[in-house]
Amino acid sequence: MKKSFLLILASLFAIFALSGCADDSKNDTPVVTGTVPTDLAGTYNVTFFGSQVTNPQGFSMGGQDMSGMTSLYYISNDCNGAKELYPDIVDTTGESAGTAGMAQNWCDPNGTQSTILDGKAVITIDNGVMNITSRMQMEGGALTMSPADKYQYTIYNETADLTNFKGTGVTGWNYDAANNAPSANSTEYPESPFQVSKLDNGSIRIDMTLVGKNVNVLNGMLSGTVDAKTTVILEKVSNDTTALENALKAEFTPSEGGF
Repeated sequence: MKKSFLLILASLFAIFALSGCADDSKNDTPVVTGTVPTDLAGTYNVTFFGSQVTNPQGFSMGGQDMSGMTSLYYISNDCNGAKELYPDIVDTTGESAGTAGMAQNWCDPNGTQSTILDGKAVITIDNGVMNITSRMQMEGGALTMSPADKYQYTIYNETADLTNFKGTGVTGWNYDAANNAPSANSTEYPESPFQVSKLDNGSIRIDMTLVGKNVNVLNGMLSGTVDAKTTVILEKVSNDTTALENALKAEFTPSEGGF
């Protein structure tokens, strides 16, 4: 009788133990909360563009390191806005020149500031995946030093991270001055990280670092690679998600047209 009672207790313990394991297994299952932010989808105007050169490599002349030449200017359409975003990086007065005679990340509202001729972006979110395409056409200011960057058509790799809105990798086209058209071929930057965030005023901010970009300065006398830390701020204009055309949408001024 006593043996039978012990067997019954053992059986009950086993049942409770299995039930507990089942409950623990349920608790280990990731819980998905929130909803897909479909309100991000739509067409946007670019209201701010800013780009800082970092990590220059391979720039030398006569055995001298000339990498400092690559960070002379901070390219932006709004130098004062850039200074607010990056007060410790952007120089709007030229004071960083000191005795060296060359300012670093200089963005002069009256001199090196560029103008956005056309700036659009389209964001889509389908089946839990976000895709971004942007088109930028700019002229003037510091962009006279890098004519290829006057046009930038960028496709961001899709990302399913709809919690932090982070992704990696972009493909881009630039300006072909000889043909006054977008470059025929694209360049892939698979290691380039990006993140999308929503600002308090409803605007969308994209931070992306273009990793390993080939650049030429001093009319091709110097060349190497850089990382371009880029910030774009977007203002939504509609819920339309029609794909952006990879084409120039504005005329350059005569002095900006062909090099």
